[in-house]
Amino acid sequence: MAIGPEGGFIEREVETFIDLGFRTFSTGERTLTTEHFVPFILGKLIC
Repeated sequence: MAIGPEGGFIEREVETFIDLGFRTFSTGERTLTTEHFVPFILGKLIC
């Protein structure tokens, strides 16, 4: 799991993560705080 900065990862970082086998998720335009991110990511991993 890689949790990025508020401004997001740069394209090169995203490509590297994908090459390493990471799955990507988007929260759209929203920046989530830690207490909101945990339920979000758990929901994505379960579904």
